[in-house]
Amino acid sequence: MGKKLSYYDRKRLFEAKQSGLSDTKLKEKFGIVDNRTLSRHLKLAQQEEESKVVRLEILKDALVDHLEEVSNLIGEWKSSLSTPVVASIYFGMPSIPTQKIEAKPLFGSLKEHLPFPTLWRNYANWKTKVGAYIEGCQKVMKRIGETGKRSVSEDVFKVWGAESTTKAIALSKPLHRMMEKYRKVAEADSDLKTLLGQLKPIEIKLHESLQEIQLRHDHIVYTCKLCPGQARLLR
Repeated sequence: MGKKLSYYDRKRLFEAKQSGLSDTKLKEKFGIVDNRTLSRHLKLAQQEEESKVVRLEILKDALVDHLEEVSNLIGEWKSSLSTPVVASIYFGMPSIPTQKIEAKPLFGSLKEHLPFPTLWRNYANWKTKVGAYIEGCQKVMKRIGETGKRSVSEDVFKVWGAESTTKAIALSKPLHRMMEKYRKVAEADSDLKTLLGQLKPIEIKLHESLQEIQLRHDHIVYTCKLCPGQARLLR
């Protein structure tokens, strides 16, 4: 009985055949007793090689798609890194402008594709300050609403501070005056002005960092747990 060949034996056998080694030498080198067995192993080795090539092509296509998703997410992230203007803030809005981006499953793996400590420190700092800025504006809006609710009808007041306030002010002069007062108070608030002054330089740094990352395609250099072909434990 001839020697039993493993996948790796067959791979070497196939490569030796491709290099021009004769059938006699192949049988001698790999301990194969007859031509029929040799032919069977060579056929199986070829099928395995073709299957491997197909799998690699599938994996390559999947990886290209994944990296394109990562690139698009980086672009969306960069676009959302902007402090909202005073007039656009309302009650119940996301606590930070990037909240929807962070909710995407792929965002959790973005840090693995972009393992740059300074980038993530700046982002954490920006989130803290922009969250405080939005909350501060909402507090001003609440104060203005409490002092101005006597000057507007109950139905009109219901939309004060809501996302639809901008549309409603066109229908109500008192509501318009409240909005103008809110803007002036918020823009003059010393704490909010300080936060805004701190936010702008951080935003510039973040935009510059992500722009450089996009130009260098840094995300393709590193892998994440969601990259196709990455070995991982299944729970």
